[in-house]
Amino acid sequence: IGNSVAIIGNSAFEYCTNLTSILIPDSVTNVGERAFASCKSLASIKIPDNVSSIGAYTFYECASLVGVTTGTSITNIGDHAFDGCTSLGSFVIPDGVTSIGDRAFAGCTSLTSILIPDKVTIIGNDAFLGCSSLISVTIGISVANIEDGAFCNCTNLTIVYFQGNAPKLGWAVFSNDYKATVYHLPGTTGWDPTFGGLPTVLWMTKAVLNDYDGDGISEITVYDNNSGYWYAYSLQSGQATVWKKLWGWPGAKTVPGDYDGDRVSDLAVYDQANGNWYAWSVAKNDCILWARPWGWAGAEPVPGDYDADGKNDFAVFDSNTGNWYVLSSDQSTYLAWRLVWGWPGATPVPGDYDADGKSDFTVYDSIKGFWYVLSSDKNTILFYGAMLCTPGVCVPGDYNGDSRNDLAVFASNLGKWYVLALDNITCMAWGVDWGWPGAVPVPGDYDGDKNADLAVFDKIQGYWYIWSVAKNTTLVWQQNWGWPGANPPGGRR
Repeated sequence: IGNSVAIIGNSAFEYCTNLTSILIPDSVTNVGERAFASCKSLASIKIPDNVSSIGAYTFYECASLVGVTTGTSITNIGDHAFDGCTSLGSFVIPDGVTSIGDRAFAGCTSLTSILIPDKVTIIGNDAFLGCSSLISVTIGISVANIEDGAFCNCTNLTIVYFQGNAPKLGWAVFSNDYKATVYHLPGTTGWDPTFGGLPTVLWMTKAVLNDYDGDGISEITVYDNNSGYWYAYSLQSGQATVWKKLWGWPGAKTVPGDYDGDRVSDLAVYDQANGNWYAWSVAKNDCILWARPWGWAGAEPVPGDYDADGKNDFAVFDSNTGNWYVLSSDQSTYLAWRLVWGWPGATPVPGDYDADGKSDFTVYDSIKGFWYVLSSDKNTILFYGAMLCTPGVCVPGDYNGDSRNDLAVFASNLGKWYVLALDNITCMAWGVDWGWPGAVPVPGDYDGDKNADLAVFDKIQGYWYIWSVAKNTTLVWQQNWGWPGANPPGGRR
């Protein structure tokens, strides 16, 4: 297509069944209805920034379409726009979109997750009908209407996250979605015990460690310290969610977390030489943080959500003095500056130990086995005492689903786990054999039950082993995802 073309007319390439790719120049401002309909061999396409709408039937039944890159100006996705695109495994809806048309993504049987941006107000009839691989949906704060059958027959849909108040529902919106649960935020309105026939649960805003597909479940993840490549694998879908993504360099320290508040983990690294932060959004396929200075050579990064805004803040711990320094995610507020909570050699283990949605200032004495927890408002000592077991590697996590971190230790010389629930000071695990000397503990929620699981990575062979405390059963045994010397992001040492 020539660089002077401004409009691609209605049905311009319809039924070009041998067309595999096409370059649309930046001069194009309008793509007509059915422009690429039934181009059954078309595999990928990039829509220029000047195009404001994806019209009706634009990519209807493009069965080979795998990748679509959209411009920043898109405000509308028309009726049947991607209807029948059976190979479309992922799609990032641009932030400026305000409406999603009828059957816009119907029959996209490879689509696994979708994020509805905050400006969208209406999701049309049968918009995602029959998306049988769809596992998770996040719905933005402005959606007021979800029309008839919008998510009908999404038979593997497990999690529907609502960021705003309950919208008005049409008929059979979630019909036959027997696995799904609706999650809603504290402070939002209109929620009953069920919604559209699905059970509702209060949604705690923290992203799960190493959840790169937004399904609320940790993926087994490894990082190559020598090359800076990331690899992540979903135990639920049996597919790689991150494959050989370069985001790092030799010597970079991995600091995965949610840095943009979309409840999906981001690839993030910290430069130990100069204190700069870098983050890449897998969900948005974009750099969201580049060379943000907060730290210095020798400072230890301790990211967490210290102000309950749903985003990781920039935080470092000075292991020479025991001081904490925390900058808010929007880089506007010092949440902590030279806060003394620790001592030279203390191990920082920030986390939400009181279920208020904020990371607390916490240190662990790896010699004596003592824990010291200071509330995020710096006014209350939440815990001051010993974990009565062999000192080892601290592995805090929410092992009983009460939305607060429990005290946990992995005795690395024995391969045993010890977990103490903080809500009622109850021992949940005592000397549980799950590991061996040299195993790397990587606690996370690997089955989506909102409870942390005992997980270890074998750095010698690249195998994973995962045990569910809540279910008292093996989740994963000798799953190969890694190689000798691979580094699991979030692993404790």
